[in-house]
Amino acid sequence: MPQKIFAQKDKPYYSVEVALQNVNDATVLDLHGQDLLEIPKEIAQLPNLKILLLNNNEIKDVPAFLGNLKNLETLDLSSNLIKKIPSEIGNLQNLIRLEIANNELDQVPVAFENLKKLETLNLQSNKFTFLPQKILQLTNLKSLDISYNKLSDLGENIGNLKNLTYLNAKNNKLSLIPESLFTLTKLSYLNLGNNNISSIDYKWQELADLKNLSLDANQLNTIPASLGVLQGIDELDLSKNPIRKFPESLYNFFIKLNNARSDEIAILVDKIREEKEIAKQKAETAQKEAVLKTQIAETEKEKANAIAEKEQEARGKAEAQTKMANAEQLRQKANAEKADTEKKLAQQGQQAQEQANQRNILFFCVFALALFGIIFLIYRNAQQQRQKNKIILEQSKELKAEKEKADQLLLNILPQEVAQELKEKGITTVKHFQNASVLFADIKGFSSLAKKLSPEDLIKELDFCFSKFDEIVNKYNLERIKTIGDSYMCAGGVPVANVTNPFDITLAALQIQSWMEDERKKRGDDYWQIRLGIHSGELVAGVIGKTRFAYDIWGNTVNTASRMESGGEVGKVNITETTYCIIKDVFDCVPRGKIEAKNIGLIETYFVCKLKPQFAQNEIGNEPNQQYFLFLEEFKNKLGIRN
Repeated sequence: MPQKIFAQKDKPYYSVEVALQNVNDATVLDLHGQDLLEIPKEIAQLPNLKILLLNNNEIKDVPAFLGNLKNLETLDLSSNLIKKIPSEIGNLQNLIRLEIANNELDQVPVAFENLKKLETLNLQSNKFTFLPQKILQLTNLKSLDISYNKLSDLGENIGNLKNLTYLNAKNNKLSLIPESLFTLTKLSYLNLGNNNISSIDYKWQELADLKNLSLDANQLNTIPASLGVLQGIDELDLSKNPIRKFPESLYNFFIKLNNARSDEIAILVDKIREEKEIAKQKAETAQKEAVLKTQIAETEKEKANAIAEKEQEARGKAEAQTKMANAEQLRQKANAEKADTEKKLAQQGQQAQEQANQRNILFFCVFALALFGIIFLIYRNAQQQRQKNKIILEQSKELKAEKEKADQLLLNILPQEVAQELKEKGITTVKHFQNASVLFADIKGFSSLAKKLSPEDLIKELDFCFSKFDEIVNKYNLERIKTIGDSYMCAGGVPVANVTNPFDITLAALQIQSWMEDERKKRGDDYWQIRLGIHSGELVAGVIGKTRFAYDIWGNTVNTASRMESGGEVGKVNITETTYCIIKDVFDCVPRGKIEAKNIGLIETYFVCKLKPQFAQNEIGNEPNQQYFLFLEEFKNKLGIRN
């Protein structure tokens, strides 16, 4: 039978000694709670060890020799003071369970992706701000505990863990649940409690195997009806949420969970019952109101009938009054004949009055005609003035458009700050920059390709390359200075000074180099290659010319950067020792030695390989991650720079 060996408090290394005496039988070694400051190196002599328990100690460093325990299946390093896991951990390819909770980790090594058999991983109570991509490649993982960290996002790649059945992400800073989480169809336990989640309206029907769901202490104020598809769920925790709305369709769902004796669900069911009772009362009230309205309508109908009867009586009275009116008309006719005689006498006097009125009308017509003429002249002048204003407005628009074209042309020639100074003052001043960086790039193979292409195609190809260079340069706040034939020149820290330009220009050089290599792979070995050279230091910058403006830079820094390019090697980024001393903590570089620079002398140089792994987002090391930008912020803070 294999011998299980335990440490003893008064003999800290007793169990290791016993294990060494029984090398072939020692498969379990328990050293937890021994107040160890380091892991005994004798453990490396136990090749058959399968279970190693080192939890609840004071270990700070994990030695590389643990990677030699090829048969190890369980490793517990919980509750120590560990800040970093060595890359040799990737050699434990038989590891099934790894416990590293309650430490000070914020990242895992790249070699983590080699732990293909790992089924259980516990990262609880560490300092992770994002879920490392290498963990998301452990496709055999069944249990993952990342609770009590500082995660703000689980990331869409969480969907890679197709075999995951247990996921605990409580006590983080999550505000959203990624859509890809609902592709983990084997999940039976999901804990997202004590985060900042405000909505859970997702595709819950995909998680048919879910038995236990915890969303307590979040920001939920509504429960979506889609949650009701989880018919197999036994435990649901929605406590400590500001919930105000409960869909009626979830009533039976909550009743079932209430029978499972969940106090939180019981409260929800009571609230739903209250809402149903209120709805019932409202329906009864509405029915009573409808009956009352019917009664009122019948009363109104009876009232209308009574009014109709009164109107009939009124019509009878009106007919009697009509007969009386006819008699009155006969009397009035007689009176009218008498009045007719009197009217004829009045007409004679009226004719005389009409003649006088005609004279007055003639005078009024003459006056109106004159007034109309005056109004017509005023209207015509107004029309002419509006036409003139329209012409002036169109001319103003044309002048404005021409000015905008001129301003845009100036911005295409000069940096924005310099162009603005030229427009405001009419002149620009030459400025001295204490800390700047210059990059020269020269294309190798230009002449050979020029012989095979027409001039038009050659210029088109060169424009294609330089346009891509411009895109990369603009991304890192650099300024293209000029191109001469197949040479490209840019600078950082001008025309606006900054302290991060050595990092910016080195990263841009790596991406230009990588892009050219990709194009060469696509187009064949006879395509262009590139040499790149960088130097950092002081220089002078300004505008030359009075009729044709050009922004340029001068100084020994420019000359030295040019020598780094011409003295470099194809496909490599060649930098001076000055630049190396600034960027060495971020980029992996290899010493090249001293080279002879024309008119300058011997210069110590280095080749830049890639970003250091902790600052890189990809394997080739030319894309920065969040840690890179945090480093730049710390770098500026050390220099007293505040953006």
